[in-house]
Amino acid sequence: MSFDLEKLLLENLQRFHAFVASRLDSPELAEDVVQDSLIKALTKANSLQDEDKAIPWFYQILKATLLDLIRKQVSERKRDTKWAEDQARHDDYEREACRCLHGLIPTLKQEYAEVIEALDIQGQSRQNLAKRLGISIGNLKVRQHRARAQLRERLKQTCGICAKHGCMDCRCGVRRSNERNHS
Repeated sequence: MSFDLEKLLLENLQRFHAFVASRLDSPELAEDVVQDSLIKALTKANSLQDEDKAIPWFYQILKATLLDLIRKQVSERKRDTKWAEDQARHDDYEREACRCLHGLIPTLKQEYAEVIEALDIQGQSRQNLAKRLGISIGNLKVRQHRARAQLRERLKQTCGICAKHGCMDCRCGVRRSNERNHS
C-alpha cells in the first residue's frame, strides 16, 4: 500500500461518526461501531491497493458492522421477549396447577410431602436437603422420584382428565370447589 490508510481514516473520522450516529439512537453505540470498524479496516488494510477506493471501502465496513449490531439487538430482543413469554406461561401454570397440588401435598406420605415441598415448590438444592435429612443424594433422588409418582397418582385420582393434560385449563371438582371457597 503506497498511502497512509490510518491517516486517511482519521481525517474522515467525523464523517464516519455522523454516518453511524444518524442510524443509531445512542452516541456511545455509534462510537463503538466506528471504533470496531476502524479495527477491522486496519487489520484488513493489506487487501486495499487504491487510495481512491479507501473511503467507499471503509463505508462498506461501517455498514457491515452496523448491520451486525442491529442483528444482535434484534436477536437479544427476541430472546428477551421469548423469556418473558416463557415466564408468563410458567406463572400461569403455577397459578393453575398449584391450587390442586397444594391441596394434595398433605395427603402424601410425610417424607414425600417434605421432599416435594422443599425441592419442587421452594426450589431448595438437593445437596442442602440431603444434608438436612441425613441421607445421600442418591437416596434423595429416589425419594423425589417416588414422591412425584405418588403425587401424580393423587392428581389422577382427584383431578381425573385434567391431570392427563398437565392441569392446564382445569375443570376438575377440586378447582371449582377451591374457587368457590375463595370467592
